[in-house]
Amino acid sequence: YDKNRFSVLDDSDNNDMAYIGGVKLENVSTTLGEVGASLSRRYSGRNFEYFDRTKEVEFDRKWNISGTSDGEEEITEMALTLAPTRKSTVGAEYGLIEQARFKGQRQASSFEISDLDLVNVQYAQDWVQTTDEVIQQKGDWFRQQSTLGWAFAPSLSTEIWFEQEKKTVRGIATDSLLSTSFSFSEIGPTLSYDSQKVDATIGLLYRQERGVFQNNLEKESHAIEQLYQLSVQPSPFFNTKNKVRIRKKTYSQAFEQSGSANRRALLIESVTNYETRNEALNGQIFYEANTERQALLQEAYIEVGPELGQYVWMDENEDGVEQIDEFFIELSPNEGTYVLQYLPTDELLPVIDLNVRWRNEIQPFFFLSEGEGITSYLKEVSLFSRVQLVENSITNNFEDLYFLRLSTFRNDSTTLQGRLIWEKELDLSPNGGSQLRVGFLENRLLNQQTNDRLSTYQKNWWLNGKVPISKEYSIRLDAHLSQNNSLSEQLSSRRYKIKSYSVSPGVEIVFNRSMQTAFSATYVTKKDELPDTPAKVKVYKLSNTSRAYLWKKIQATSSLELRETHLTGESSVQGEYVLTEGTGDGRNLVWSVSGMYRISQMVRFSLNYDGRTVKNSPDIHTIKLVMSAIF
Repeated sequence: YDKNRFSVLDDSDNNDMAYIGGVKLENVSTTLGEVGASLSRRYSGRNFEYFDRTKEVEFDRKWNISGTSDGEEEITEMALTLAPTRKSTVGAEYGLIEQARFKGQRQASSFEISDLDLVNVQYAQDWVQTTDEVIQQKGDWFRQQSTLGWAFAPSLSTEIWFEQEKKTVRGIATDSLLSTSFSFSEIGPTLSYDSQKVDATIGLLYRQERGVFQNNLEKESHAIEQLYQLSVQPSPFFNTKNKVRIRKKTYSQAFEQSGSANRRALLIESVTNYETRNEALNGQIFYEANTERQALLQEAYIEVGPELGQYVWMDENEDGVEQIDEFFIELSPNEGTYVLQYLPTDELLPVIDLNVRWRNEIQPFFFLSEGEGITSYLKEVSLFSRVQLVENSITNNFEDLYFLRLSTFRNDSTTLQGRLIWEKELDLSPNGGSQLRVGFLENRLLNQQTNDRLSTYQKNWWLNGKVPISKEYSIRLDAHLSQNNSLSEQLSSRRYKIKSYSVSPGVEIVFNRSMQTAFSATYVTKKDELPDTPAKVKVYKLSNTSRAYLWKKIQATSSLELRETHLTGESSVQGEYVLTEGTGDGRNLVWSVSGMYRISQMVRFSLNYDGRTVKNSPDIHTIKLVMSAIF
């Protein structure tokens, strides 16, 4: 593995080796039953690199590995299985691992008996012992779990679940018990009814945990959890799945004095799907609510480069200091060099998290018979609607959220994050080439962070139409009527109330299957009603977009837009950015070219070039070249 093939530096570590070898026996018949056995050894050199993941996802947990190792690795494993009957198995495993300054051994065993009359028994355990000289720790981790299932009748069964883990981590030098040590055990029965149309389960779970206290594992807490599940499918056109979990966790006095607080948790999940036989109506209702502990978030912008960045920093006050109200979403791809991150604080708050979605799709004229003319047109009419509610709240009145009392949502004193999305779309497009769609979208958001509380409101009515006038030519029309409000508690630069209207007629030309182009003229008017003297903007645009597929190897798209923006009055910094769509007052040109050249089935080359003019500043050009190969 050569990190830089164009340099001779560090060429001494480019080569290394790895191997895996072993022997395996399967389904060998003996007097005790069918026997299977395996023995394997795997070695990876210090400088060996793999193309893809070769280790299982739970590899670190399996071997109790806490750190990372860049050194060589040796793993030896052996396993033995015995199947006395077709439905019973017994297995045992043993393994050794050795990395740079890390050693471990693992033992595991399991058995399953399912051929007894209506009874199923499963058990599995493993034990790992490790020594890590890099972080000066030695570990001992024992894990076991088992289930006992019993069927009273073909539709009625019960199961008892048991699981236990004990992990001790000690310092090599001091032999003191570290805080990562823990122990828990849980046990609980469930009762299930299973039929063709109804599945129901009730269960009870008891869990006890031990934590580190005064260099010992002492009783930390106990919890009792109730489980209720119900799934109903009376017909192929309706089904509902519902789950409720109620959990109460109580800490011991020693850990309660250390800051741990007793908790009550409630989790509700419900998914309901429905449709009619003639597909005139179909939809879904999704409901999820749970209690948890969550930290307040702090808005932060991190410089990551143009590969991942989406935001641009503009030093509005020219003080050379990055401030959160000086970051703007990029106007051209690959222009932004910052990414927005919400970083959690140290304080955890008990919250209720609610997520509700309701989706419908209706064909109101499904009852019309097949025909021509207006009948054919109406039969294709469809109406789509979607409502989504998200509420993350610290309220003590749980029933306000669980019973969807909307008047209590997005409350300044209790809501950490709340959102309401309401979307509707009417599709009037018949089977022919003409298209006509009318839609509405409303979005209300309240977001509370450590440094600000931001309330936004967006409403947009839109119309999209297309009518072919010949095989090559089509005319289009796009129109929007919208409202965009942003009210920040701390940052005046983020306050605005903008109303806008836009209309964009255009024409599409299809020369052939490999080449097409479109021209449009757009008029936009906007007004920020928040300032004492409203800020107004008029925008005129002339645009062209083209697509081409040439010689079965090149795919290319291009766009060119000339903007003329007239701004009167003053708005906030963010308000002016939204009013002028980021380009500012005056005349600007925005363009982009992208293409992909397929050299072969394995190698492709792509180019993205975006540019725009900036008033009283140099033009901005961003170019991205990518060569990709499949091995």
